[in-house]
Amino acid sequence: MSIKLQEELCLGSFIVYLLVGTLQLIYLTLESVEEYSAGESQKRIAAPIRCPNCRKVGKLRALGYYHRYSSKFKAGTLEIQIRRFRCFRCHRTTSFLPSFLQPYRLVVNETIEAYMAGNLVRPDILRAMDQLKRYNQQYMRWLPELRIHLHKQLLHATSRTAEGVWGTLLQWGGGLALTTLRLTRDHQITMFGQYKCHLPNPP
Repeated sequence: MSIKLQEELCLGSFIVYLLVGTLQLIYLTLESVEEYSAGESQKRIAAPIRCPNCRKVGKLRALGYYHRYSSKFKAGTLEIQIRRFRCFRCHRTTSFLPSFLQPYRLVVNETIEAYMAGNLVRPDILRAMDQLKRYNQQYMRWLPELRIHLHKQLLHATSRTAEGVWGTLLQWGGGLALTTLRLTRDHQITMFGQYKCHLPNPP
């Protein structure tokens, strides 16, 4: 299966789960995609104590998994499982994306972060160059909205350039993985856009 098709399937998963009202949260892990898959870490993710949508306590139950693809550091891609839960009060689902990934992006955060820092010769970057260029283009298109969302809280005069904004936000978050976790949790956005799956859907 081609890299392009796998990336389209990631987006396809987004469309399907958007239709059923899923909320995506970031699952913080220090594992690589290979370690996450080999250790079946998705099975150890516990349900939230409170439903992120309706805010009721103790209403979420395991709903299984959905599948998506991720790049690997050495070479190739890997199909992984994403944990899901359903609230039996509001019937909405919550999924947990491991923090080594961006929402609806095939390439892992480590590779994206190195590319955006100007490292263009690493093997993982060279293999994913076409995708990384598209990610950078998406960041540039989203940048005006990103400034609007975060101007008062995080961005300042030294963040006028695209590189300055990126650097400021990664320094604030502590790297791309933690920045994405904080942006989706506190501002319902990512470095590359805003998605409905990060917006709570109260009944």
